[in-house]
Amino acid sequence: MAKKKIKKEKIDNVGIHSFSKKADIFFSIISGLIALSCILPFVFVIIISVTDEKSLLQYVLTPKS
Repeated sequence: MAKKKIKKEKIDNVGIHSFSKKADIFFSIISGLIALSCILPFVFVIIISVTDEKSLLQYVLTPKS
């Protein structure tokens, strides 16, 4: 049995494309906002669960005219 030698080619310059600094900041802000929109409802529920029921009845999203 003859053993075959496999030649491995060495790749010197592998181009890894990355985003610009501005795009990285933009995507970081967007992902942070998405993370907050996922976490804040749970925090809101926890706050409501420890709040007095009488004060919750006075809570409104729009101001009274």
